[in-house]
Amino acid sequence: MDRLRLERSKAFYTEVLGFEVAMDTLPPEDDEFYGILAENLQGGITELVPFGIALLPFRDPDGIQLEICAPL
Repeated sequence: MDRLRLERSKAFYTEVLGFEVAMDTLPPEDDEFYGILAENLQGGITELVPFGIALLPFRDPDGIQLEICAPL
């Protein structure tokens, strides 16, 4: 992904829509939650019961992957 497009989209979602960035990248592969997070980026609503949240990944018009996170 073009870094300029990524920064433009990030500015739109944070400055215009008021979203906060929860995580810019996946944790290191040796992190105990890496597999859970990586798998959840594949699509569909996923409930992460131990964390008390549900995730809905999607792509914006520029093809940038985003997630909506909500409490269960």
